[in-house]
Amino acid sequence: METVVQQLAASGDRYTSPYNVARAFGAVSDARRALEWLEKAYREHNPGLIELTREPSFRSLWPEEKFRQLARRVGWSIHT
Repeated sequence: METVVQQLAASGDRYTSPYNVARAFGAVSDARRALEWLEKAYREHNPGLIELTREPSFRSLWPEEKFRQLARRVGWSIHT
């Protein structure tokens, strides 16, 4: 049985915000997929990225260098 995250990621019939998919992957601690979807959100100039460093689903990503680089590109910094 597919998980909700997999269904969101595979959704081709309608637009699904890559930021929301990233949040779902972040919530289940799948850093690799969360970061992939965050990059898609960045390429789309997704307005959800304004909450990037405040979103609880991404807290586990803070130590990841790719996340820190993305945060800097968006204009945020991470202070742990």
